[in-house]
Amino acid sequence: MYVGNFIGSVVWAYIMANGPFVSFDAAGAATATAFGTRAIAIMGAKTAYVGTMGFYSAFLKGIGCNWLVNLAILLGICADDLIGKFFGIWFPIMAFVSSGLEHSIANMYFIPAGLLTASLTNTATKVTWVNMWMSNLIPVTLGNIVGGLFFVGVIYWVAFRKEIAALK
Repeated sequence: MYVGNFIGSVVWAYIMANGPFVSFDAAGAATATAFGTRAIAIMGAKTAYVGTMGFYSAFLKGIGCNWLVNLAILLGICADDLIGKFFGIWFPIMAFVSSGLEHSIANMYFIPAGLLTASLTNTATKVTWVNMWMSNLIPVTLGNIVGGLFFVGVIYWVAFRKEIAALK
């Protein structure tokens, strides 16, 4: 599933980088649009984690993100009506996005979109495909696993293990 998400994200990033993120002149030269310039800036910000503390920061942002994302899923599943499902999903996702937390699957799109746009427009960048993995995707993925598995899954299991066992 992780590899499939990566492939799909890169394909979508390619479509966006060659579509709305650039404009081409008659000679075929690409210029970044406002969206493309923003994609390159987002890429730079998401790969700015350097050294041990950068890894730790990205890891913690990954924990916070998937804690909220999995909480949204849990609240959506547990709600009985549409309004409850809507707000149960909306508020944790809004908190994750507005807090600047990191989600590995989302970053599989954002970083390649910036890389491909920078490549098309010959924009100088220090970001590489290897840098994308080392400074973002690896620590964020590990944080996402910890956030979802331990802070939601394990705590939910501990809190409701008797009820879960009674269902069997």
